[in-house]
Amino acid sequence: MLRKNISLTDEHIRMLEPFIKEHDGNISAAMRCAIEIACGAAPSFQERGFTRLPSPLARWLIESTGGLIPRVDVIKELMCEMGFDDRGSSIEEVCERVRRMVETSGLPVQVELMERGERSLVIKFKGSDPLLNEFVAKIVSLVFASLNPPYRIKEADDPSTLIKVHYEQGGDAHRRILEHFGYNQPFLDELIKRWEWWRWVVDTTAMLNYRVIFITQEVLEGLIQGKECPGGITYLERRSGKYYREIPFDEFFHLLREEFRNAGIVEEMTYLEDRGEILVYHNFYEP
Repeated sequence: MLRKNISLTDEHIRMLEPFIKEHDGNISAAMRCAIEIACGAAPSFQERGFTRLPSPLARWLIESTGGLIPRVDVIKELMCEMGFDDRGSSIEEVCERVRRMVETSGLPVQVELMERGERSLVIKFKGSDPLLNEFVAKIVSLVFASLNPPYRIKEADDPSTLIKVHYEQGGDAHRRILEHFGYNQPFLDELIKRWEWWRWVVDTTAMLNYRVIFITQEVLEGLIQGKECPGGITYLERRSGKYYREIPFDEFFHLLREEFRNAGIVEEMTYLEDRGEILVYHNFYEP
């Protein structure tokens, strides 16, 4: 056994604290464990459920799951693996554990507690890659939403090289995360529920070069019966959350344009405000 004197700064001692506690204060054993982890050969690293991935592959996975939210049980398991126990822990201690979790993952994102109020806090996520910053902010937000009491997002910056997220104590924490970071989650949930049908829709639409039109069953029945059918009203009301006569014109036109374009009925719609006219562009042979 080789014996050498080494020098460690306070910062390095602080980084070794989890390993020192794991080995009952034995600094030598703690350092050996840290070295093994750095070399990717520590059994404890594998036992904790960690998996090392090359950076390009990890980034591809994160990019491919953008706008999706991990299940609550996944976050709970992660917190358990990392030794999280919010009972009696201060917010500062939780933030420190979060920082170490991100540091252990190898993601190049700095996590810093900027402000701390009685029932609120502000955390800064800083890194050169906005995608990774958003991912870390999402995971950390899920951790805080799982605390007791939970902390919900009050305000969050758009993804950039610096993201500030304001948290406050309160319910609906997971719903707030869905609003800020789960922009693709409802879409994926619908795909999963009717996967074969949606795959058929996509394959058929692409095969026909998007020369298809989507109409509701109500509209189709009205056309078959030769009745006038105010198609699209239900869509407009549900999208706006208002009775269609109460929708302001600008919002009404935007929703109508969105509906008709995506349904394949028109190519484009333009409103000429000075003339009070709407121009409709389409590919039908018989206007």
